Amino acid sequence: MKKNSLKWIVSGLVSVLLGLFFAYGSQIGFGNIIDSFTKPELDIQNAEPLYVDFDSKDGKLTSQTDDAYMVYHSVNSYVTKLALSVEAEEQPVDIKIYYSDGGDFSEEKSMQRTFSGKTLTFAIDSYVTDLRIDLGAAKGQTFEVKEVNLETPNILFSRGTLTLAFLLAIGFLFIFAHFILGPKKLYGLVDRHRYWVAAGLIALAVLFELSGSSLGSWGNYISMDNDGLLAGVFRPIRSDEWAVNTPFTMSQFYDGYSSVNSIIRGTLTDVSIVYGQPAFSLTLIFRLFSLGYVLLGTSYGLAFFWYGRLIVLFLVTYEFVKWLTNGNKPYAVLGSILITFAPIVQWWFAINGLVEMLIAMQLSLLFLDKYIKTDNSKKRAWYFVVILLCAGNFILTFYPSWMVPMAYIILAFAVWIIIENWSILKFKKIDVLNIVWMTVIFAAAIGYIFYSSKDTIDAVMNTVYPGSRLVTGGGFELENLWGGFANLFFPFREYTDIHNASEQAFFFDLFPLGILLSLFYMFKSRKKDTLMIILIGLSVFFLIWMCLGYPEIIAKLTMLNRSQPRRSYLAFGLINIFLLLRVLALSKIKIKPIWGIAAAGIYAAVAVFINKKLYQVFLDSPVLLVIIFVVAFVSGFLVISMNNKSKIVAVVIGSVVLISGISVNPLQQSTDAVETMEIGKELKNIQKEDEGKWIVEGMGLPMNNFLLMFGLPTINSTNVYPNLDLWEKIDTEKKYEEAYNRYAHIVINAVSNDNPEKGVFEVLWPDLFSVNLTLDDLKLMDVKYIFTVNDVASIPEFEKEVEFLYISDDGFRVYKIIGD
Repeated sequence: MKKNSLKWIVSGLVSVLLGLFFAYGSQIGFGNIIDSFTKPELDIQNAEPLYVDFDSKDGKLTSQTDDAYMVYHSVNSYVTKLALSVEAEEQPVDIKIYYSDGGDFSEEKSMQRTFSGKTLTFAIDSYVTDLRIDLGAAKGQTFEVKEVNLETPNILFSRGTLTLAFLLAIGFLFIFAHFILGPKKLYGLVDRHRYWVAAGLIALAVLFELSGSSLGSWGNYISMDNDGLLAGVFRPIRSDEWAVNTPFTMSQFYDGYSSVNSIIRGTLTDVSIVYGQPAFSLTLIFRLFSLGYVLLGTSYGLAFFWYGRLIVLFLVTYEFVKWLTNGNKPYAVLGSILITFAPIVQWWFAINGLVEMLIAMQLSLLFLDKYIKTDNSKKRAWYFVVILLCAGNFILTFYPSWMVPMAYIILAFAVWIIIENWSILKFKKIDVLNIVWMTVIFAAAIGYIFYSSKDTIDAVMNTVYPGSRLVTGGGFELENLWGGFANLFFPFREYTDIHNASEQAFFFDLFPLGILLSLFYMFKSRKKDTLMIILIGLSVFFLIWMCLGYPEIIAKLTMLNRSQPRRSYLAFGLINIFLLLRVLALSKIKIKPIWGIAAAGIYAAVAVFINKKLYQVFLDSPVLLVIIFVVAFVSGFLVISMNNKSKIVAVVIGSVVLISGISVNPLQQSTDAVETMEIGKELKNIQKEDEGKWIVEGMGLPMNNFLLMFGLPTINSTNVYPNLDLWEKIDTEKKYEEAYNRYAHIVINAVSNDNPEKGVFEVLWPDLFSVNLTLDDLKLMDVKYIFTVNDVASIPEFEKEVEFLYISDDGFRVYKIIGD
């Protein structure tokens, strides 16, 4: 006992030290750790910089070339902000800084601001060894540098570093526990207490305000003091998360979490259905992961929403696959990883209710099985409550593209459960009565929700996009079914020829091995597995739909007309995983290693050939192709010839998918990165002094949703359904109705009355349109404030009718319309 106690103490201390080392190194660069302790920091206010191509006289600097600059060497500190106070004879003038963390200056570590007569601040958030400041960009410009000041906190003991160190220390301690307790005892303890472990992990995530949001991507468009990034990489491509859904959610805080938001679209907007937002309404009963927002606020709520869903999905999938594989725990863990950390799940993690659908689908089926297998009416009543909650959650995702194919999987499993348990399927009168009254209440609740949002649903269904979209299938290339191998590299390489990583994301399902091994198992063992037969039939049904399509009448009857083939893949990939895991667990047929090697070699060669064809530029390195071959070969061999070694199969394949999947989204702390922005404070003060509606002029996504995060009603924020009454004030003859009757990001351009393009709506993309509006149009729309980077006061009609209120360091301006 004492020996083990000593091991735990030593392991704990080592874990803390390792956690601090790696956390601190990740913040400042591991090569700078020693220098940060041994080299003195530069007192920049009293330091004399090196002037390059400047003539210094009487405290003033005059540039001798168009590339004059000043350099500070040996800064040797972590810098959060640079404050620069300058006087310039010519204004406005561009000022650019470069900073280095030990290497050469580069464009990647540079920032540019427009100086217009006030102190400029640059949010650096990096360890800095050298600093270069470019004043102006033309010969003969004169400057007087009043002050250069650096904000240099002790990053070792910052909140971010300590949080990351704590998380890493837990990870290292878990690794050491393998040696202290042994893997078998350790995982036995974790398995027995898995619900408490899950609850503890969720609590930690909420306590430290952790999420996988790419909220820091706003830093690509506007200055942020601290982006909150602890680990990983922000994913700007996931703009529907950080630039649409999260700003919508943040706006709910300012609107009291009402089901009808007055900030989005600058008018009353139903947020219960489309992009279902957290709200104090009946929908909250079915959207339990939104509870964090309404109870704890935005930052803690985002943490609960993100990691609550991640951990619950992992846990529910574990239980589901364990049931599917007759209690095989290693394959249950593998299934949890293959689904929870699948490329398609992680790249689509925050929107369209994908995670909620997966949880609801699996949990409802587990409880359906439990319901049938017990004759205890009290238990049955509670099980049915869970099933109805799952049904409500599934329905309210309101994304038919995934809902329809997922519903087929639910139906397939439900049929199998009933067939398997037909002999014991009995109902007491009390059971029937409970089903009836509970279903009536459930139907009434869902009916009320949909009735309350009837106008919204009608508006969405009658839009040009996406409402009128009708598909008959086909067009999905068969090669994509092997795309899961290249997906493994998506988090680590530039996208190059991949326009949108999310749209190219699939499951790592080892297609078609699950189908082939299931058929082989049933043929060799002469056993008919009802579930395998049903799932194989369903996969063929989806495969035909995706690749060839069905006649319109069949598409409508099956409701697949609401699901594009690429979205239907979700169900197809899930079926492959379920088939693979089930046959691995059930099959006792031994395939000789020599045949396994041959089959795995062929499979790997095919995987390399197809992936190279799919991603010719992305997979331009022979090393990547070799890795794909090795991963495909090893995975193929393991599932073909070593399925009885479930722990080895789970560890090898699970590790590959876990490393890739966990790297997709960043580890982000808090929403302070946005909420503490100086510009946000200024904008809220303007709104507080005189409330009014705003437009974002001359900018589309993401800036059209920027103001939402500070509670400012923005007319051209993303319109999840069209404000027809508003646009018809401009387009009185409904000439451009097809342009604005859609889900859309909106660009408003301010123009003069004599502009021939005034009042013109133009569709730039299926979910994007622009419109040119005059001052009279803006008044007609009841616009009070204009947020822009343009000098709208230079437009003739605007000159005397707008008041300039504010300009940020980044050049964002606010004008107030003051004319009647």
